[in-house]
Amino acid sequence: MVIVKRICLSFVALLLASSLWAQNPLEGVWLVGKKNTKVQTYQKGDEWFGKVIETDSPKMKIGTDILLNFKMVDGEWLGQMYVVRFGKKMNARIEAQKDVLLVEVTKGIISKQMKWIRDNEN
Repeated sequence: MVIVKRICLSFVALLLASSLWAQNPLEGVWLVGKKNTKVQTYQKGDEWFGKVIETDSPKMKIGTDILLNFKMVDGEWLGQMYVVRFGKKMNARIEAQKDVLLVEVTKGIISKQMKWIRDNEN
């Protein structure tokens, strides 16, 4: 009986651990920039997107997708970002850390890196 309990507990622990590892590092709500903007990421098929769910910026509209078509390519998250200031989509790369996304937007030879912080209240 003791062996059966240990096997069951081991199986449950394995399931819990695998579900924690399976969570995508892009998933969550992120604090973005200086205008109290929050972006929620979501998956559609095998691509990731991010939409504005809260903002104080008059230029940005709630519901706008600003992260577009992100996929893991050769160990990097690559896609596009809609840059509201310019009204254009630009190539972007995301480096996912524990509670931080480093989002780098590139246009030609010019690039800018932004630090997004996970909103742990959501």
